[in-house]
Amino acid sequence: MIGTNELAPHGLVDVFYNGKWVKCSPAFNKELCAIYNVDVLDFNGTEDAVLQEYNKDDHKFMTYIEDYGHFEDLPLEFIKDTFKSNYPSLYERFEGQDHITV
Repeated sequence: MIGTNELAPHGLVDVFYNGKWVKCSPAFNKELCAIYNVDVLDFNGTEDAVLQEYNKDDHKFMTYIEDYGHFEDLPLEFIKDTFKSNYPSLYERFEGQDHITV
């Protein structure tokens, strides 16, 4: 649908826990992890918990290409601009709609 296997932007959550900032990815639940054959992420509060690069069969699953930094609040305009620059034809297709039904 987006014409590429790259997803931009993808969000992570920064959590201030036990006196330090750690990253965690809330994107996959148990069911999605099973579908994609990856381990469920464990969050222990001391280490980053981000999506794994390799699945359980040791095949490359994904790679983080770019870190967009940290934001105090949801950066809606940044998300729209990033989406528009990465997927111009898809953006034009849905521009002006208040929601997308796939």
